This record gives sequence, C-alpha cells and structure tokens, in this order.
Amino acid sequence: MYLSSVTIQERRIETDAKCIDKIIDSSDSSTLDRQALIDAIKKAKKTASTGKEELEKLHVPESTKKIHELYKQIFALNIQQIDIAGQILSSADSAKNAEMLKQLADIKKQIETLSQEILDEKRALSASYQEVQLPEASPAAAQPNTHQSN
Repeated sequence: MYLSSVTIQERRIETDAKCIDKIIDSSDSSTLDRQALIDAIKKAKKTASTGKEELEKLHVPESTKKIHELYKQIFALNIQQIDIAGQILSSADSAKNAEMLKQLADIKKQIETLSQEILDEKRALSASYQEVQLPEASPAAAQPNTHQSN
C-alpha cells in the first residue's frame, strides 16, 4: 500500500512536469506563453506540496523506511526546483537567472541520483516481496532479455 500511495503522488508530479514541458516545447523563445507557464508552475508547486504532505501522513512499513527517506528528499527537491523555475520566470536579472539555472542543473542531478536509488530500493523490495509488482522495479527488468521467441 505504501508504494502505491507514493507512486500516485509521483505520477501527479510527472504529469505536471509534462504539462510544463509541453508549454515550453510548443513555443519558441519569442512566443512563450508566460501566463500559461506561470499557471503550470503554480499548479506543479501545489501538487508537489500536497504530495509531500501526503507522504508525511503515510504509514511507513519497516521494509520501506529507507525508500521513504529518499522520497522525502526527492519531494523537497521537486518543490525547490519549481520555486527556482518560478523565480527565473519572474526575474529580468540575467546574471541572477544564470546562477539559478546552475542551481536547477544541480538539483536535477540530485533528483536523478535519488531516482536511481529509489529504483534500486524498489528492485530490492520486489525481489524480497512477491506482492511488490512494479514493472520498472522488477529484477527481470534490470537484466537484458537474452531469450528470443520464435
């Protein structure tokens, strides 16, 4: 139940991120719909904050304590990332924006590292508990398919 609840919050954040990417990708730098982007960032921040709150309310089984701590870190980083993106969008100071872009790159690396650690923990859980059925975390998914079907 824990992993299902966290995955729901994770997917909501991913959906908001895709929405932001779609707004950015659908325009070039001169026609960026700033208001749509601001609205999408506000929604993403609310989603991430809600997800973090929900994460704090969950019953955490002993077997998921480590993954829970990783999720807490990644949700906090997501909120920080969204805050910085909003600041960049509202700032006209290019020197300050350049520094914030560096911060965003650092946060992205941290999120990627934590995401890999979470995936590793999910794989370990799926190997230890048959009821953990996560396609992205299954031990078999980590190994290349060496059998060919005819």
